[in-house]
Amino acid sequence: MGEKLKPHEYWHLRNQCTLLVNAYHSVNDKRVHESLQVQTGENVRQLIPSNVYAEEALLYTMNKELSRARLANYFDGLLEHVEPFEKPSRKQLEKTFRKVKKLNEPEWDLTDLRENTYYGWNDAGSGRKYILARREGKLEGVYGTLATEVINGACAICKQIDGVSMFLATVKSGAEGTYTKRGNYICRDSQKCNQHLYSLDSLNEFLDNLK
Repeated sequence: MGEKLKPHEYWHLRNQCTLLVNAYHSVNDKRVHESLQVQTGENVRQLIPSNVYAEEALLYTMNKELSRARLANYFDGLLEHVEPFEKPSRKQLEKTFRKVKKLNEPEWDLTDLRENTYYGWNDAGSGRKYILARREGKLEGVYGTLATEVINGACAICKQIDGVSMFLATVKSGAEGTYTKRGNYICRDSQKCNQHLYSLDSLNEFLDNLK
C-alpha cells in the first residue's frame, strides 16, 4: 500500500498532528479547530505531496475527540511504514572514514533505524562525533571533535532549540591542500535531533558546509 514514508516525513507528520491534537485540548473554539485542521493538511502536503500513509494519518487526526495517548499509539504503529536508515557494513564505514584509525563502530541494535534520517554517534574515548547520511544513494560521513559543554541553543542540523554542543570539523580550504576548522552547534543527542528533523534542507546545508 503506497510508498513508505521517509523518517523526516514521519517526524514532520507526527509533529503536525500532535500540534493539532494539543489544540483540541487547549482551545474550545470549533472554528479555530477547523482552521487548524486545514492548516495542518497544507503543512503536511507541502512536504509530503502524495502518500497514502500521510493521508490516513491526517484523516485519523481530524477526530476532535482524539486523545494524546491514542495519537502516540497510532504513530508508534505507523513506524511499520517508514523506510529505515540503511545500516552500512563495516567495510563501508571504514571506507567512509578512511582517515580514522581504530574506528569504534556504534551499537546499532540500540537504535530503531526507522527513526533516523541520518545516524550520528558520540565516541567518548576520542571525544569525537561521527555523522552518517545517505544522499542520492551514496553514503557520506563527517566527523569532528565534540565539546563537553552543553548549552540550550539552535542546532545547525535540525534548526530546533535543544541541548547543543560545539562540533568542530577539519575541512579543506583550498586547492593546495590547506585545511581549516569549521564549527557548528549541533544536538548532542542525535536521536533527539532526528526526531526534530522535518526537512532535508538543513541537513544538506550542514553537510555541504563541511565539504
